[in-house]
Amino acid sequence: MSTTVQEATAALERLRIDPKASAVEVLNPLLEQTRKAWLDGSHDAVARIAEVVANAARDESLRLPVGESGILGFFLDSVISADELGEDLKKQSLRLIGNACAECDENKARVVESGKLSRTLIDFLDDDDSLFPFSVSVLFNICVDNEAAQLQVCQACLSRKLVKLISTPRLHRYLPSLNLIIQLFEQLVALDAEPENANLSTPAVLLRVATDKSLELDLEDFTGLCRVALTYLSYEKFQTALVAERTFAVLQNALEESCHRFVHPDVDPDGAEELKRIWHTSMTILADMSSLESFKDNYPIDNPEVQLLVAWLRTSPSYSHLQTAACLCLGNLSRSDASSVALVGQVLGPLLAILSRAVRHDAGDSIPVAERPPPQLLHAVLGFIRNLAIPAVNKPRLSTSLLGTPGDILPQLWTSTTAQPQVQFASVSLARQLLINNPTAARLLCAPLKPTQSQSTYTTRDGPAHSNLHILLDVAQRADAESIKMEAGRAACAIIRHLQSDSDSSSPEEKVLDESWTWSSFSSSSPDTPDTSPATAKATAHFYTAHTAHTDPLAKTLTSLLTQKKFPPLTSEALYVLALLSRSMSMSSTSSSARTIITQVLQSEDVSRTLTSAILGPEREITQDELAKATQATDGEDDEARLLDERLKSIDELGLEPQGGGGGGKQKQTAVPFVQADRVNGLIIVAEVVRRRSEMEELTPVQRRTYEVLLREGSALVAARKELDSE
Repeated sequence: MSTTVQEATAALERLRIDPKASAVEVLNPLLEQTRKAWLDGSHDAVARIAEVVANAARDESLRLPVGESGILGFFLDSVISADELGEDLKKQSLRLIGNACAECDENKARVVESGKLSRTLIDFLDDDDSLFPFSVSVLFNICVDNEAAQLQVCQACLSRKLVKLISTPRLHRYLPSLNLIIQLFEQLVALDAEPENANLSTPAVLLRVATDKSLELDLEDFTGLCRVALTYLSYEKFQTALVAERTFAVLQNALEESCHRFVHPDVDPDGAEELKRIWHTSMTILADMSSLESFKDNYPIDNPEVQLLVAWLRTSPSYSHLQTAACLCLGNLSRSDASSVALVGQVLGPLLAILSRAVRHDAGDSIPVAERPPPQLLHAVLGFIRNLAIPAVNKPRLSTSLLGTPGDILPQLWTSTTAQPQVQFASVSLARQLLINNPTAARLLCAPLKPTQSQSTYTTRDGPAHSNLHILLDVAQRADAESIKMEAGRAACAIIRHLQSDSDSSSPEEKVLDESWTWSSFSSSSPDTPDTSPATAKATAHFYTAHTAHTDPLAKTLTSLLTQKKFPPLTSEALYVLALLSRSMSMSSTSSSARTIITQVLQSEDVSRTLTSAILGPEREITQDELAKATQATDGEDDEARLLDERLKSIDELGLEPQGGGGGGKQKQTAVPFVQADRVNGLIIVAEVVRRRSEMEELTPVQRRTYEVLLREGSALVAARKELDSE
């Protein structure tokens, strides 16, 4: 026996010294001795030979010879699959295979080709616990950086085997091999085939192991387990299973554990970065899971897991990732009116506290930089509140909290997030959402600023801000992001609709403007506002006058909406509002201010093109030759006036009314296609401008000629459509 071991050692040493020697020739005698010992039933001798070869294979230069000589193949084909092997022979055989395959692609390929990787080596995991470390090590050495091996063990359901093993009390015995187990999982979950072969409970099991305090895992193993679990959970089928099995709490526990146990000053930089990645991925997964249809059925608002999310909103500012995750999840839950109404009372306080930390930066009321919410959290909070603001019953309370004193939170966010366009957009979008069918928000946006308000010192391009709306419009005009301009424009449209509804409302609670309000010096003069005008109309005129001075913020915002091409429904929205506003020119108390806005808007050639496209269709253009011929067809100003009056008469006979949808005020959605609605609204705008052409000095002869064509052809198109609809 000792002679065989000595011969084996000598043969291997010869190859070490002379790498050019033929492995087959040098090791063939050793292979034959091993075969003979095996056939003689001398398992102990085979084990000793395997031990010598395994030890030698630690040397990288000897691994390939072990494969080329056939020794590796003999142990794969004859030894490891035999029945009733002793523990020592199993151990040494595993060592030989594992060491021979370490960083040796040729030997890995031999194992894969043998088929023993999936049929035999995986089965060794079920053997005595003392062999488990060797089995895991062999599997790792063969699979690492070898996709063929990985695919073979994946199809053999290795992950199911590992999940079963670490789910048992024997896990404590496997802890020394846990890092290799994690790395095997990482290799498997990276394969496209793994989701079809893995147990659906895999991520839950991994997260339970990660949070098992009795195991006392270090940061590396904890983050490794979480990382693998989250990768499985990136597939919807595992998310759905976690929700269906009501094990959502394991993910929450893992996220909390990562904060409370491992965040400390002594954590190494790499570990800290890995924790941040875990937090970021967890937030994404939590958001995805809470958006599943099955989530709200399994986790109603009063469920402990949901209430834990609510509690996360009140955590320390240093746990901003928990607060962000809570906002994303609860925001998804609040997509139904019933959930929003149930949640608002529980979450509004902590949400306002988070936003307050973002805006209270004055010297006398400073917030430490470390406590200021990061942009991701601010965006999540605003998105959550936006969902809460959809039910009508929630709107007044939210409006008062976000737009009213003493916080003035939203206006401060508009001005303090210019370097964070996504957050700024979210804050502007929330204001627009609050305005929908909600006079309270309109009132707070339109009210004159008081010196005690924190945003009263904001300087627009007109000078000091008159109102929160003035701030919003100025911020939008300065913004680079087109989306911010569009949302501010829609908010302005909603305000105008509310103001147009004021005259129809008899309830003071529903009125937007207070007759006692004034907006700076611009409100002191309104030349065509007689003392006998209704108080509401006078307040509206004063408001429009203040918000159309100098840089024309209101008109420019409407112009931006009318001339943008990316979102046709927004153009339609602006046309509707401008049609409503044009009808105000018939009211003596507001005619001057309404006329000023419309005149400012119509100065844009792009707006003229928008009107032409809306009324006549996108393919129709009014050419200069056409206008010249129309001019020649009339005999002086009197003839032109007569022709225009005839066009107006044809429009009046059609009985047109502004056509629009929801967005503010009391106007109802009309079941008219966008194309027809735009045509009607465009005709109303043009007709009202032409009707008061003598009051609008800026109206050029070319515009009058253009409007005559629009009225003539547009009225014919509307009449034809009405006739078609009546058939």
